Amino acid sequence: MTEEDKIALLEKQQDYLAYDRYEYPMMARIFHNKNIKNVKIFGGFFNLYFFYIASTVGSLKGTNIDSFKEGDRLRNRHTLYKKIFNFKGEYSFHNREANQEDLSGDYDCVWDDMDLQRHNIKVDRIKDILYVYTHNSNPLNFSKVQWMLKHTDVKLISDHLIISAKTLDTDVFDGLDCIVQENSGIKFIHRTNGLTWPYDREFWKWKF
Repeated sequence: MTEEDKIALLEKQQDYLAYDRYEYPMMARIFHNKNIKNVKIFGGFFNLYFFYIASTVGSLKGTNIDSFKEGDRLRNRHTLYKKIFNFKGEYSFHNREANQEDLSGDYDCVWDDMDLQRHNIKVDRIKDILYVYTHNSNPLNFSKVQWMLKHTDVKLISDHLIISAKTLDTDVFDGLDCIVQENSGIKFIHRTNGLTWPYDREFWKWKF
């Protein structure tokens, strides 16, 4: 399945697209380049992005903790995405509140859709892994962005995501529908056809 085919599948699920069109292949390329194998996902709702990424990188293990009350609704959607993307990896879903023990064991990526620090959950190896936080260009999440800029190795900020890693290849943007700018060693990525939400300008005005 080509990247274009996968994008077409994503667009059929338009009601459930959490991110901009370019962010899905961008993250799949990052996972591929960094050889990510084991992901801890906190929140994320339907987690469409995980199954899209897995269809690109091959074998991928995901552990998802999400306290959303309609757990069966999430499970049904996960089952659908496994079928759509011919998922061959491992995926476990835990419908409960997250806790510190969820960050024990082996993993090379944390995808944070709930702000772990706000819930007093510490990522001890945060500078040794790929750490992804979903900020959604929401000013209410700016304090977490400030925290990451101070305490992690932020390499990239896109319309919905902020990413910390020791290194990050720059070819992950090639051919994608986005604009790449750089300031103080951080790549800022925007979709080419404008900002995502009415309050984006309030969130992004600090950038330069």
